[in-house]
Amino acid sequence: AAAGAAHAGAFDEVVELEARPRTQLFCITSFAPGTTQMALLSAQQAKGVGVFACDGHMVFSSSAAPALPGEERKTESGTALVERIWQNVFDDERFANFDWTIRVDMDTIIMPSRIRSVADDHCSSASCPPMYIREDSKMASQSVEIVSTKAMRYLAANNQACRAAGVEGGKAKNEAAGSWYFTPCLDALGVQPQYDSSLLAEVLGAVGGASEAIVVTLCDSVHAAFKPMGTWDEATRCLDEALRAAEPAAATPAPTPVPTPAPTPAPTPAPTPKPTPAPTPAPT
Repeated sequence: AAAGAAHAGAFDEVVELEARPRTQLFCITSFAPGTTQMALLSAQQAKGVGVFACDGHMVFSSSAAPALPGEERKTESGTALVERIWQNVFDDERFANFDWTIRVDMDTIIMPSRIRSVADDHCSSASCPPMYIREDSKMASQSVEIVSTKAMRYLAANNQACRAAGVEGGKAKNEAAGSWYFTPCLDALGVQPQYDSSLLAEVLGAVGGASEAIVVTLCDSVHAAFKPMGTWDEATRCLDEALRAAEPAAATPAPTPVPTPAPTPAPTPAPTPKPTPAPTPAPT
């Protein structure tokens, strides 16, 4: 996807335009064919949001090949999925043209402008050391990983060592959903994680639909990614909420002062006329 691609509607602010060279993001995700993830993916692509608002992207299917007519589509094992995706990413080498590689679960919607801010807070230099950023350490999930280019190069050169050591570099937690991640191998190679609580917000309860009343955590102005997003309607609402939350509050106009009436001048009393003396009669 082209950097800074324009898109209309409520998402005009999702792709941040800057005068200075901005941090370049290469985003990777995967989807499970035959699930609602396909519709979610297609809608994001049409609107140019999520991973499609990054400066470059790769999207993978969790099935290596389409099913033949009459056959049930087979989902790869976690290990086979990881090996296939990693091989494609490392052979392609496009990640080397960007500052950070972002791996995103399909049920997670990201706002790349905020991902850039998170990455810049941890390393704003042109060449960051081998490192990766993930959500708060208290979260068991690994829905978003932000990996520096040097860490990606190190991973590309040494991922076979992870496999030989029995580290199944991101074996799918949910094979049907095609989850995979870089963290286990990065950890095994000694690349230290940095945690950021502003990276991901887990939205409690469904974002829309019948359970709307039980939503506890809204998509806010703080976080860079939100999950779980099961449908495009949920993702749309989440992005709208996040953008509205980021808008500055309208200033309350100062009350118009009530004009003070000018004081009414006291009436000037009419001068009291002096009495006219009676004429003195002339002597006879």
